[in-house]
Amino acid sequence: MASDKWASKQCTTAWKKVNNKYYPESSCSKDVQKARGDLLYNVPADLRDLLFELCQESGIPYVVAANLIGSESGFKNAKSTTGARGICQFTGDTLYERLYKSKDKLPDYAQKIVEDNIERYKKDPKAEHPEYKYRIKEVENIKGKSKEKIKEEKIKREKAVLALAEDKKVALVLGFDHMLFCLKEGTRVYKERLEDRIKWMNLNRYAGILKETEDKIEAAKPNLSTEELELLKKELRKEEEIKAVEIDKELEPRLNEMTAEINREMTAIDLKIFYVCGASGGATLLEALADSEKQNHRALDYVLPSVVKANPELFFKKNSKGEEKPRSLTEFRDHIKGLVGEMPVPRELTSNGVKAAGLNPDDKNITASLTTNSTGFPKV
Repeated sequence: MASDKWASKQCTTAWKKVNNKYYPESSCSKDVQKARGDLLYNVPADLRDLLFELCQESGIPYVVAANLIGSESGFKNAKSTTGARGICQFTGDTLYERLYKSKDKLPDYAQKIVEDNIERYKKDPKAEHPEYKYRIKEVENIKGKSKEKIKEEKIKREKAVLALAEDKKVALVLGFDHMLFCLKEGTRVYKERLEDRIKWMNLNRYAGILKETEDKIEAAKPNLSTEELELLKKELRKEEEIKAVEIDKELEPRLNEMTAEINREMTAIDLKIFYVCGASGGATLLEALADSEKQNHRALDYVLPSVVKANPELFFKKNSKGEEKPRSLTEFRDHIKGLVGEMPVPRELTSNGVKAAGLNPDDKNITASLTTNSTGFPKV
């Protein structure tokens, strides 16, 4: 385990140090908290002050931030085969957007490079609520300038911008802003999707039974009298109730697990997933992880192919023969845990899930929204 004074400094009020590891004060004695606060990477001495300062400003725990950046690059100016570069591993489009949005926080020299070379534009100018994109500014087609000169000027601008990703202090500022965005937007999307999924599962839990009964009644109508039809309906209703009990036994544990998931604390694992997969992609992956029936599914099936291509070491493992095999969702999560630990992040940095929706997180039936008919059988 790595260690530096800033990790200890930031943890003094909210975390206790036990056997050279950090634990939440409220649960230091619990074995399940073991290693949640490990600092897993050595932070270069020249970056520790700035890292600590950014942690204080953002509220992101020092160990969480250090482990996330360490897992991305080991604090080295690495360049991946897919073009991600710097200690925070930004790719072109993400780099342009983050530089533009965070330019006021950058040193003067970096701010000037951004202002001179990056522009914001509307993806669809005619849209009522246009989506903005970011790019290298176009070179003005000045009379007398050849196409080659214009091309050279654009390449020069791009190089100046890309160099900022390898400026470690600039990259740290961008990295923290991106982490905050990932936490807030990713958690919001994830927990809203979970709430919608739980509601949908609840509303449709008996749909198959009801449809089966309806089909049987329609098929029998031509051959039965009114009295016989009523007797058939009563028999089918009894069958429905028996089947409904079986469905409840199967479905309730899954619903309860997902309901608990909505209001759990987010951790360094979630942040890493959002950082790698994006807010929407990370939410899709976490939604699958929250479903106990999907744990053996392949993690790569829940993200874009481009994410897998950019991060093959996260989605594949090597077997004893040296062959690459896809990681299951459980294996993927455990691998991420090994890279960044599982220290929780402060709730104020994320959406509040159930509480944000005005629901009581202690109520196991918060998503029940079925009505009943006169027989007491739930009806969609």
